[in-house]
Amino acid sequence: MTYKAIHNLSPPYICASGMEIAVPAVIYALNGSDIRLPCNFNSCYKMDIKQFSMNWTYRSCENCTEETFIQYDKKIINQRLERFQNRVEFTGNPIKNDLAVTIHDVQLEDEGEYHCYVLNPPDRHKGTGRIRLEVLTEVPPERDSKLLQFWSEHQSEVFWLWSFFALSF
Repeated sequence: MTYKAIHNLSPPYICASGMEIAVPAVIYALNGSDIRLPCNFNSCYKMDIKQFSMNWTYRSCENCTEETFIQYDKKIINQRLERFQNRVEFTGNPIKNDLAVTIHDVQLEDEGEYHCYVLNPPDRHKGTGRIRLEVLTEVPPERDSKLLQFWSEHQSEVFWLWSFFALSF
């Protein structure tokens, strides 16, 4: 395996894992609102716009088929799935490693899994980010809103602490 320095970071870091994707595990959206689904990537290699590719898919349930709704292959291609009509927009900036999409006027039927797939040759492996979108029909009470926000921002740390304490007793 060849190790290269990661671009745009200082001091020089060694890149050994290839493509890395950063997405939140769960996002909560209020029915009728607009929601941004972030997908940020980091690669061992500088992005070559001619070789870079990305796509977003939607899956309504665990055993359901994934449907591609946005692709990037030298330019953005919106697949215009009937499910989303004209409510999905690419709002990222690939040059800044940002591949976010925005869903306007979120509907209950939009709930499900969203996957962001990224390939930046010469990376050999496609990076994958998975987001679970939960659609709420009403604003949770203030206390619950803060808890939901805390949970979505710190889910992995809370789980780690819970696992640590559960194993300690």
